[in-house]
Amino acid sequence: MSWREIERAMEETDVVLEVIDSRFPDITRSRKLEKMAEEKGKYLVIAMNKVDLVPRDVAERWIWKISKEFPVIPVSARRRLGTMRLRRALKKYSPAVVLIAGFPKVGKSSIINVLKGRHSASTSPVPRSPGYTKGFTKYKIEKGLYIIDSPGIIPPEGSGFEAVVRGAKADPVEMASSLISAASRISPGLLKRAYGAAEENPEEVLRTIAKRRGFIFRSTGELNLTEAARILLEDFYRGKISFFTAPEKY
Repeated sequence: MSWREIERAMEETDVVLEVIDSRFPDITRSRKLEKMAEEKGKYLVIAMNKVDLVPRDVAERWIWKISKEFPVIPVSARRRLGTMRLRRALKKYSPAVVLIAGFPKVGKSSIINVLKGRHSASTSPVPRSPGYTKGFTKYKIEKGLYIIDSPGIIPPEGSGFEAVVRGAKADPVEMASSLISAASRISPGLLKRAYGAAEENPEEVLRTIAKRRGFIFRSTGELNLTEAARILLEDFYRGKISFFTAPEKY
């Protein structure tokens, strides 16, 4: 998915629903997407997903901060928390077509599935103008309200821990090392409780995970740190291990 494709999709919609991660709202917000929506005169609503992974007071502080710019709806798609409130918020713009976008791993697909529900009907492919990206499908949520189900993922950017949170695709060991360093700094002891890792050195944490999971190359007997890194990253994205940041000023 490219920015040009997101821009084309936006031209077909009235509302942009930006999905962000409640644990790191500032990192998972896309100022470029928000600016694009404003320039095109589109309403923008922010779904702050995975709210079950942060303390209530921290979530409220983020909502207070972000709502100065855009409407914010806290939700947990996996636990079905706040999803009816999100639906009601979108109905305020009815009749409308809603484009859902967000960085990888923020739970965009889960939000789409919650809104679509079991009874939503696919109407017609969205592509109508030359050069439009294939694969965009418009779904009727209810009378006057549609969503565009698409690979509407914002291209990941940044480096280090920022790239991890935004779901970039890079070397798993490097990504996991950035995650371990950030977790050790923000939430000391988290990895020891989760994996029994006595050391918070990235390589030692990965070696501990590899030993516990039996990730060993049969040919050499060496530990498979790449597989251990993938497990660690997946645990983070799914919320099995979790830490968060709070706004600096409130």
